[in-house]
Amino acid sequence: MPAACCGVFGLKPSFGRLSRHGVYPASSSLDVVGPMARDLETIVAAMTSMDSTFSPHKPLAQFRVGLVNVSCDPAIEQAIRDEMNRRGWAWEVVTLPLLDQAFEAALTVINAETWAAYGHYTGQALLGADIEARLLRAANTDAVAVQAAQSVRTAFSEQVDHLLERFDTLVLPSLPRLPPLLVDVCKGESVIDLTRFLRPFNLSGHPALSVPIPYPGSSIKTSLQLIGAKGEDARLCAIAGAFL
Repeated sequence: MPAACCGVFGLKPSFGRLSRHGVYPASSSLDVVGPMARDLETIVAAMTSMDSTFSPHKPLAQFRVGLVNVSCDPAIEQAIRDEMNRRGWAWEVVTLPLLDQAFEAALTVINAETWAAYGHYTGQALLGADIEARLLRAANTDAVAVQAAQSVRTAFSEQVDHLLERFDTLVLPSLPRLPPLLVDVCKGESVIDLTRFLRPFNLSGHPALSVPIPYPGSSIKTSLQLIGAKGEDARLCAIAGAFL
């Protein structure tokens, strides 16, 4: 999400690919360490330096693309199609029926894990009011909800795996709309929905690469994300190279 909001490249590697040493909390079933950079070459260089098993691929001339059908800002949807058309890509529209459920399941898991890691800080005047309130809400996440979320995780991951047997990458927006202005956030505008297309792949563990693209009629950037098969992070970067 930070990369998409800032108009730069950002790679979320396959879950568990990079060490979480030094990251708090030490254990998470969702979070990963990954690079952000102004260009893809730096992303690849960073991965090569952090992971001895990461071997850069040569740019791919041909690959199969599945364009995931989602509801988003029409201008962002058109921007993605324009970028693919400009490069002569052929694609097939596909669906991920569990995408919305995976988003909700990811929120459930992160609530449970965040409360376990930080809940002991509540009630001690150590946190801002907003963080304290969010943690206390997270405390209401019970084991039954977590178990249901884990079932969604398994089913959604299998759904993505199945599509990636047919396609080299799945394409969808990184964000459903442009990020809000700071003044709107300060007024309390919720930004949770901005992660609607991102959190599902934290839940499933697939690598995802945010690629900045022009937003129609504006000097700012929006972003698309490429989803790859687990462990195929280098191949995903090679596919993204077609945007350069």
